[in-house]
Order: sequence, then C-alpha cells, then structure tokens
Amino acid sequence: MCAPDSGRPRRVAPTNDPIILLNCIILFPYNHLVFDSLCIRAKDEGQMNIHTLSRRQLLIGLSAAATGTMLCATGGAASLVLLIANQRPTPTTIPTLAPQPTGTLTPPPIIARADWGALAPDHTAANELGFYSLTNPEGWRVYDTPLEQTYQTIVIHHSVIYGGDDDRTVREVQRTHQQERGWADVGYHFLIGKNGSIYEGRQLEVRGTHVEGYNTGSLGVCFLGNFQVDAVNDAQFEAAQRLLRWLVARLQITYIAGHRDFNPQTECPGSNLDSYVTALAEAFNLIKSADGYRPPADATETSFLPCACCGCSSIA
Repeated sequence: MCAPDSGRPRRVAPTNDPIILLNCIILFPYNHLVFDSLCIRAKDEGQMNIHTLSRRQLLIGLSAAATGTMLCATGGAASLVLLIANQRPTPTTIPTLAPQPTGTLTPPPIIARADWGALAPDHTAANELGFYSLTNPEGWRVYDTPLEQTYQTIVIHHSVIYGGDDDRTVREVQRTHQQERGWADVGYHFLIGKNGSIYEGRQLEVRGTHVEGYNTGSLGVCFLGNFQVDAVNDAQFEAAQRLLRWLVARLQITYIAGHRDFNPQTECPGSNLDSYVTALAEAFNLIKSADGYRPPADATETSFLPCACCGCSSIA
C-alpha cells in the first residue's frame, strides 16, 4: 500500500492475489469527498508497482464504478478496492422532444452558491489574476453590457468526475478549477446534478472559463457525470429543459453547442450527452453550432491556457 503523499512508485513482493489481474484502486477517506488518494496496483514483470493518483483521477474512477464496474471490500472498513473494467460509451437513443412552449422570464428553482457551500472567488488566481482591463484581458470580467446583448451561445459540458453525490461533486469541480486550473472560480455558470437539481455556478454577469478561446459571450452549463460512459437520466434532462426555457427567453439565445463543437480536441460533453444537445436545439428552435460566436469588439479573446475544464484530456 502506498503512502498518500508519495508520488514515486515502489516495489512490493510478488503475490498470487487474483486482483492484480485488473487495475485496483484503493480509496481512503478524506473530508467531505469521502476519498482522498488512491493507488493502482498492476502486474509488471513479475512484480507490482504502486502509484498515487490525484483526487480528480479517483473521482473519474468512482464515476466509472457508478456505471457498473466492480466494487468490493478488501479487509478493513477504511479501504475499498475498485476494479476498473474497460469503459465503453453506453448506447444512447437520441431523444425526441416536442417544440417547447414560449419561454419564461421566471427562473426555475436553482440551488444558490451559499447553499451548496461555494468558496468565494479568488482574485489572486494565477490564470485569472485581478480584474479585466484592456491591459489585463484574462482578468475577472464583469459584463458592462445588457446580458441579452452579451450572450450568444449556451455551451454544454460534462464534469467527467462524479463523487457519488451532487453537492460534493459541485464542490470538487470548483476546487479543481480554483486550485488546479488556477481560475478565480468555478468555470461554469450552471451545473445540473444527476438528481435533477440546478446549481448556481459563476455569476451570470461574469465571463466564464469553460471553452478555450471562446469564453466571452458564451454561457457554460455542465452536466454532472461522465457521458462518454453514463446515460443521461430523465431527471437531469428535464432539469436542463427547465433551465433552457428560462435562459433562452431571458437572454434571447439563438445558438447552443457542445464543448467539442468549439474545441474539437476534447470529447466533452461526451457522445451520450451530445445527442441530447441536438434534441434541445430542435426543441427550443436553436442552432446547434459554434458559428454563433462573435469575438469581443474591445479586446482579443482570452485563452485561459489549455482549459481542461472537464477533465477529459489535457486540453478539454
């Protein structure tokens, strides 16, 4: 078993334990997330290597477990062993929605930041330092134009990570964006939980950090889960409809897109969710395309470095 703070592999004696035939993840309790670090044991030339992985990688594995991988106890209440099977996208039937009724200017129920335990924005963040100006284009930008003139496109994402609980996962997404990505706050404006709850993310009046090179005027909505593997459930999809019914009317949105429509090097929002984006576009009479993006007139668009906001790849 490896120490949680050790980043180097170390050798242990060979064993006949059959679990070495699969990747084996050992989970340890940690704060509100239940798990902190994990070790992978793999057969390697007659010996075994043990490596420590990050909490984000742990949560990706945990998300996979929720989709039907094997989970078993290994002696001791404090540790679990998660046997990761090969992941393949779950076949998804493209949903059909009737055209939606006229939108509403009344927002749906939304869990406020204070109620899910959001941290305050950090304006000393390395990759979103200070406040926006023409000389600091990547700073925290509060829009000074009417929002219906500011937003053009809703961009759909998936979180990839999932901690077994919506509230915990939202907090972990914010922690990842602030502490690992170096952004001032969670990058998305709204997040949609597996139980159908809608969470307030970054304030609507503030530019997001969720789509590399196209953040200004793009509104980020993140579905919690890994939709290269998971199927979208009814509660989550119905919540998305409630949210869009308000956003489309409130902001006069005309375009919707998946993250990979803007940044094709990512799989986000996952193949299973992308078909639902198409269904939402048809139902709300939106154009599914990145073509609605208009570069800001007052400054070069920000990049925020390779964003990796969804954790799908090095450039997500």
